[in-house]
Amino acid sequence: AEPGVAARYGPIEVVVSPASAEDAPSVDASVVLSHLTFKPGDEYRLGQVQESTRRLYGLEMFQFVAIEEVNPDPSSDTVQMRVTVTEGRKQRVRFTVGYGSEEQARATVNYRHVNVLGGARTAGVEGKWSSLDRGAAINFGDPNLFKQLAFNLRAENWFFDQPTYELETKGGRATLTRRLGRSGALSQDRSVTTISGGYLLEYEDYVVLPEALDDPEFRPTLIALGLDPRTGRGEGWLGAIVADVNRNTTENLLDARRGYVLSAHVEKAGIGGDYNYLETAAEGRHYWNLNDRAVLASRVRAAALGGTDDPNIDIPFFKRYFLGGSQSLRGWGRFEVSPLEEGYPIGGLTSLEAIVELRVPVTTNIGAVVFADGGNVWAGKYDFDFGEMKYDAGAGIRYRTPVGPLRFDFGWQLTKIEGLLINGEPSNRRWRIHFSVGQAF
Repeated sequence: AEPGVAARYGPIEVVVSPASAEDAPSVDASVVLSHLTFKPGDEYRLGQVQESTRRLYGLEMFQFVAIEEVNPDPSSDTVQMRVTVTEGRKQRVRFTVGYGSEEQARATVNYRHVNVLGGARTAGVEGKWSSLDRGAAINFGDPNLFKQLAFNLRAENWFFDQPTYELETKGGRATLTRRLGRSGALSQDRSVTTISGGYLLEYEDYVVLPEALDDPEFRPTLIALGLDPRTGRGEGWLGAIVADVNRNTTENLLDARRGYVLSAHVEKAGIGGDYNYLETAAEGRHYWNLNDRAVLASRVRAAALGGTDDPNIDIPFFKRYFLGGSQSLRGWGRFEVSPLEEGYPIGGLTSLEAIVELRVPVTTNIGAVVFADGGNVWAGKYDFDFGEMKYDAGAGIRYRTPVGPLRFDFGWQLTKIEGLLINGEPSNRRWRIHFSVGQAF
């Protein structure tokens, strides 16, 4: 093989076709050009062409996207490009229903307009109901508010019914996001890095589980946690700056077979409002494909709350950490792993979990999984103690569907939590069963 001339991008032509012949195009060519990862004069890379195609499809307003060379000449060092897009329907309505062992029955409805005010701006309304959370939200997004920065504004009224507390939150947040895609020449290179930062302002109204209120010996704990000992209730405004970084090299995060995901989260409260804390969290996931015969998946996540001299006052109860459930320590139920007070889980300020599982295909649509989980939650801030880790192990079945694998897991506790109360009764069962859609991670 003899390499040809190293080429650069030449002029870029944009062709926008309306959804129907009777309509005029509603998208300006400048919107299309702003979402390309290349410009005239840049070195030609196939990876940039593929990433640009994914970005244009990601706007959700085009039903067809094609980026191609115009009259390519192998002897020329300039490649003229043509971007052809066909607009789709601007308004979308989506209904979903499902069932899981934790959420039980759930239903969502979502309305979106994908070109409101032009410029590929989006606006929508969503609603959800399940046994764990329910509420409504309004969203507005501008994919190119500033150069290569996407803006999102969200206002919501949401209710969370967790095993240890109930929370109603009202407010909103504004977020700026920068998405960085790799420009490698290989078609399988789909790594994406996103950086986001924003501000949230919410009014929080929360109350702890009613079983704790009926126990007189638990009242000093309620006072120490900054809650009303008569009602177990707390409320206040939360104002915080939030920053996130995420790098994803997997081809399908819902059922990844290779690659890794790295993420970091920082949240600083006290920028207005009644609470003041610093939360830091980091997570890593890795998927190792064993010759297409199996996948060895692993995840490690650590998080800590601090930045205050009085965490019981400055950190709201619902921010405290709990583990257990279908996506963490599967030998326990949701929120059952945490520091205890009079047998009740009260959460902690430091959390660590590590999971490893082997996923083996059995038939075309059925797979088997064996897993081991470890982790714990500690009461103090930045108070990791590896000698107090809790462990479980188990096995599961996966059934592949068009929306992701149906998941059935059986977890067995290798470490027992002494004195744990569930619904006010001692917990003696050392196994849990979880059913949901999608891999555990």
